[in-house]
Amino acid sequence: MSTLSNPTQPAVTLKDLSQHLGLSSATISIVLSGSPRAKNLRAETRERVRRAARDLGYRPNGLARSLRVKKTHMIGVLVPRINSHYGNGVMTGLEGFLQGQGYTPLAISHGHEEIQAQRRVQTLVERQIDGLVTVSAPEVDAPVPTISIAGYHAAGREADVTIDHDRAVYRALAHLQQLGHRRIAFFKGNPDNPDTGRRWRAAQTAARSLGLEILPELVLQMDPARTGPMRRGGYGAGFRLGRQLLDSGRPFTALFAFNDFSAIGAMRAFAEAGLSVPRDVSVVGFDDVDNAEYNSPGLTTVRQPLEAMGELAGRLLLAAVDPKMPQIGAGPRRLDADLIIRGSTAAAAA
Repeated sequence: MSTLSNPTQPAVTLKDLSQHLGLSSATISIVLSGSPRAKNLRAETRERVRRAARDLGYRPNGLARSLRVKKTHMIGVLVPRINSHYGNGVMTGLEGFLQGQGYTPLAISHGHEEIQAQRRVQTLVERQIDGLVTVSAPEVDAPVPTISIAGYHAAGREADVTIDHDRAVYRALAHLQQLGHRRIAFFKGNPDNPDTGRRWRAAQTAARSLGLEILPELVLQMDPARTGPMRRGGYGAGFRLGRQLLDSGRPFTALFAFNDFSAIGAMRAFAEAGLSVPRDVSVVGFDDVDNAEYNSPGLTTVRQPLEAMGELAGRLLLAAVDPKMPQIGAGPRRLDADLIIRGSTAAAAA
């Protein structure tokens, strides 16, 4: 019976495989680690080793092996989900920089789930990563240098790389104020998104500075239980909140949504209710996703410098991993974000 089918048995070790096959532990390690030296062994021997490891349920101790091997030139990347706009933008900048330095990123999703995120970290560590970049992730414990992008506070510090939410939100609200909007509705992000708290605090600070009153009855928050773990803050969430806002009967002339997806979803709800954007309601999003420009009307939004954030995280991480890399100093980095004005905002109706 294999170890995998009977978890009460102790884990199979290299020594067990060595005794079973009559081969040295070094030979087995060369085969299972994918070492270039394995090609010097007979194909039959390589196949025997792999088959025995599979049949006996051998699982290599990646962490122990990484302590023996100085560097693998692999960097783990923990993203909210594969193929998301946010993750793709960050990965483009991060991957381009890492590959230019001879490093390979290994991406895996965490889905904003704390337990899952920690398990994913362990999976990456078992692949002998030299360092870790987390993207909009819960706080995790990793035995390698770690840089967070838009993450939760870790070990009493802020995320290493994020945007300047105060400046970004101020620009968005100042734009609406200049157009004559005073009754502004807000969509807050899901509580499990690290940016939700930062962005909401920035909104409160900006409103005070601009002399705008945030009306509690016009503040709605996305519900993770309604949106689902892989669709948090999506079109559906915005559509539901838009309908809820209209059903409340409370007057408003503008909406500042947590992200572009919820903004576009709300615009659909407004259109179905017979309201015109921006004639009746102005809408501002956040992120500048691919279809924001081609939505009808085009969405006014805050564009996050995702590629620049990914590249900066890579530079910070390699400075900690590779002594040959330029040292750029410790401490959090705040990047500027641009307000992109399009057709979804206009002067408030009289």
